[in-house]
Amino acid sequence: MKGPVRLGPAALSFVCALLIVGTPVAGAAWTAPLSISQAGVIGREPQVAVDAAGNTTAVWVSEAPLGGEIRSAYRPAGGPWQASIKLLNEILDCHDPQLAVNPTGAAVVVADCDAGAAGMNSAYRASAGGSWTSSLVLGSTLGVEPRVALDDAGNAVVVWQKNDNTVQSSYRPAAGSWAGALQASPVGAVALNPQVAISPTGMAWAIWRHKLNRKAGDPVVTVEVIRRQGSAAWSVPTLRDLTPAPTETSPIAVEEPQIEWNANGQRMAAWANQPASGVAFMEERWGSGGDFGGWGEPPVFLSDGTRNVEVPRIAIDGQGRGVAVWRSFDESGLGVRASTTAFINGSWSASVPLATNQTGIEPQVAIDPAGDATAVWPALGGLISAASRPAGGVFGAAAPIKADGADPRVAMDAAGDAIISWALLGGGIEVAVNDVTPPVLSALSVPSSADTGAAVAMSATASDAWSGVSLSWDFGDGTTQAGSAVSHTYTTTGTRTVTVTATDGVGNAVSQSRQVTITKPPAKSKGMETKRGRVNLDVTIPKQSWKSIRKARAVKLKCSLDAVGTCSATATVKRSVAERLGLELAKRAKTLRIGGGAVQVDRSGRVVNLKVRLTSKASGAIDKATQSVPVTLTVDGSAQGLTSTTLSRQFKIQRP
Repeated sequence: MKGPVRLGPAALSFVCALLIVGTPVAGAAWTAPLSISQAGVIGREPQVAVDAAGNTTAVWVSEAPLGGEIRSAYRPAGGPWQASIKLLNEILDCHDPQLAVNPTGAAVVVADCDAGAAGMNSAYRASAGGSWTSSLVLGSTLGVEPRVALDDAGNAVVVWQKNDNTVQSSYRPAAGSWAGALQASPVGAVALNPQVAISPTGMAWAIWRHKLNRKAGDPVVTVEVIRRQGSAAWSVPTLRDLTPAPTETSPIAVEEPQIEWNANGQRMAAWANQPASGVAFMEERWGSGGDFGGWGEPPVFLSDGTRNVEVPRIAIDGQGRGVAVWRSFDESGLGVRASTTAFINGSWSASVPLATNQTGIEPQVAIDPAGDATAVWPALGGLISAASRPAGGVFGAAAPIKADGADPRVAMDAAGDAIISWALLGGGIEVAVNDVTPPVLSALSVPSSADTGAAVAMSATASDAWSGVSLSWDFGDGTTQAGSAVSHTYTTTGTRTVTVTATDGVGNAVSQSRQVTITKPPAKSKGMETKRGRVNLDVTIPKQSWKSIRKARAVKLKCSLDAVGTCSATATVKRSVAERLGLELAKRAKTLRIGGGAVQVDRSGRVVNLKVRLTSKASGAIDKATQSVPVTLTVDGSAQGLTSTTLSRQFKIQRP
C-alpha cells in the first residue's frame, strides 16, 4: 500500500489530467452571486462570519498598488451589503487575514503583514455595525499563519507560527489593547501550524504540530494542545503522542490539527495521522463540557483507511455533535469526503463522498447551533461547489455555486442559512446564500365580513433575511391578485377563505389564511341615494410620537363613514421635504408618496382605525432626520351607490 500522496507540482499535473468536472445537481435555494468588493479591483483570501442576530461580516485582501490592503464589508440582518471599508493600509502589504466574530457582533481581524518589520497587524470592532479600530499587534514579531478567536465578552486571543518555528500568542481584552508577544510552545521545541479556539467564557485552547527532532532527520511529528483563561499563563502542553508510540522505524506524522468550541463549552480536536506505511487517516478527540473539562475520550479513528486524508476541517454544533470534511486522495484522483456524529461523543458515521475526481484545494465546513451543516470546496478548474446537511440527516447532492471562483469560505446563521464568500478568478469578492428560511409574514388584515358589490380592502407585510419578498392573494372565489395592499369585490354570498402567500427571491414561501363572510347589503330606502348623494366622512388623527410610529411602521388615524364602505389613505410629503430627507422623486414631481393603507367599514357610523403604513425608505430617512417632518394625509371614503368624499389632514412627525 502506498503512503500518503502530497500535492506537489507533479501531483497537480497528474490530477489536472484526471480532472472530470461533472455537473452537480443545482440547489434551488442558492441566491445569485453578488459582488461586495470595489469594482475593478482584484480580491483574494476572503473570510466570512455571522453573529447571533444574523449580521454578516466579510474581510479580504484587496490588491492595491503598493501591496495587500485588508478591506471589510458588512451586511445588517435583513438589509443590503454596505460599501466596503479599509481596515489595514496597503503600505503594510498584508495577507492571510483571519476573522473572528462573537454572538453579539464584536469582531477582530488579524493579518500577516510583510512591509518592513510590521509583523502581525489587527483591526477590532466592539459591536455589530460599529467602527473598526486598527492597532498594531506586535511590531517586530515576524511569522506566518495567524489564527484568532473571540469570546462572548469580546476578549481576543491570537496565535501564529514565528519564523523560528515556535508558536507565539497575544491577548486583547475587550476594553484594552494587545499585550506583548508570548511564546506558547515549549522552549526548544519545533511547533508548526497552530490553531486556536475559545469558549464563550474565555477559555482558549491552542493546538499545533510538534516535531520531535530527536536527531537529524527524525520524521516523528505529534500533536500538542495548551489552554489559558483570559490573560493567564498558558498551561503545560498535553496530548503529546496520542497515536501509537512512534519510533524512528515506525514514525507518526500529524498534519493539519484543528480545534473547535461550541456555545456550551464542548470542544473537539482532529488531525490527519500519517503512519510510516499505509494510508493517512483522521483522528478526533472530544472534550467534555465546561471550560476546564478534560478530554472525554481517546483519539477516535474517523476515515475508512483506504484513502489518504488531507486538510481536515471540523465543526461542532450546540449539542456537541460533530461534522468533519477532508480532501481524500488515492490512485483514482482527488475527492471530498465527510463524516458526522449523531450525538455527543458518539461514533462517527462511515465517510461519504461529496465530490470525486474534481477537487484540488481544501474544503471548508460550517454548522449552526441546531446541527445544519454546509461544506464548500473549489475544483482545480475554478468550479466552487457546496453540499448541505440538515440536522440529523445526510449531505445532499453537490450544488454548483460559481464556475470561476477560488478559496471559498462558509458561515451559517442561526436559522440554517449558509453564506459563502469567494474570490472571483481575476476579479473581486462575491457572496451567495443558501437561503432555506421562508419569509416572515405579519400584519395580515382581512375583514371578517363584507357585502357583495363592495370593495374589500386587505393588506399584509412580509420580510426576508436575504432577498426581496412578493405577496400574492387568493380570494377564495377563483380570483387572485399581487401586492401588499389589495382590494377585491365579491359578487356572490358565502364564506370565502382568503390566503396570502409571501415568496422570497429563491422560492421559499409561507402562507396565512383568513375567512370572510359575504352577505347581501341591506336594502336601501327608495330615493335614499338621490337624497344623500355623497358619503359623509369623518377623520381624526390622534397624537402619536415617532417612537410609536416607528414601532407600528405606520401613522394611525381614525375614520368613520355613514355607510358600509372603505376608508383609504395616502401619505405624501412636499418635494422640498423629500429632498431634505434624501428621498428620490420623479423629475417633475411636486410631492412624493411615502405610505398608504385602507380599511373596510362594515356598518354605518362605525369608527375604525386605519394604519397608513410608511415605506421602508421613508421610515429609514425619517428616523435619521433632525427636524420635524410635515406630512399630508389624504383620506378617501367610498361606498357603493354614493359619491366618494376626500379629506386632507396635515400631520407633523416630531423629530428631535
